[in-house]
Amino acid sequence: MPETRRIRLNLPVADELAACRNLLIAGMGGGFDLFCGLPMYFELRRRGGQNVHLANLSFSQTAYLKNGLRLSDTLVGVSGESASQVPYFPELHLAHWFREARGEDVTVWCFTTQGAQPLLAAYRTLVAHLGIDGVLLVDGVDSLMRGDEAEMGTVPEDAPSLAAMNDAVDLPEGQIDCVGPSAEQDNPSPRCFLFSTS
Repeated sequence: MPETRRIRLNLPVADELAACRNLLIAGMGGGFDLFCGLPMYFELRRRGGQNVHLANLSFSQTAYLKNGLRLSDTLVGVSGESASQVPYFPELHLAHWFREARGEDVTVWCFTTQGAQPLLAAYRTLVAHLGIDGVLLVDGVDSLMRGDEAEMGTVPEDAPSLAAMNDAVDLPEGQIDCVGPSAEQDNPSPRCFLFSTS
């Protein structure tokens, strides 16, 4: 059987985050933003030497979740053992995929959408719970908008995460990566305004 060659990421951000022992990769605008961070998650795990955790600003109805690890009213961890009758639950689908496709039990943390202050409290709780020393916020693209564009995309969904992380805790490392241009399928036009921003 021929040896399979895998493509490895060569991104400066991976080197900048290498000093973090407990890194959190978090989707900042909800929905499937976290999925944009999975290539970085797998690359950092491949390199070894650090624990990498996953979280997402969640639009899912976590109140109906069974077998979740609830740390607060606005923060719950889902795993391959978790279950819900709610069809829209990206974080749960990801946790189940890890178990079914990879045989791994990975907890995906859900920050429920309650505004900047509750989100700030949830980030502080998770940072303390996991001993986080670095956060990588992941977005499609429009978190880089400056506010005078003709169309804004999903900036209102991204803003609470930006505000929360700005005040969250004194972390040695915090970054934003926009790795999914056109990921906002409902409104893909903001990318043209972004690329024209000086």
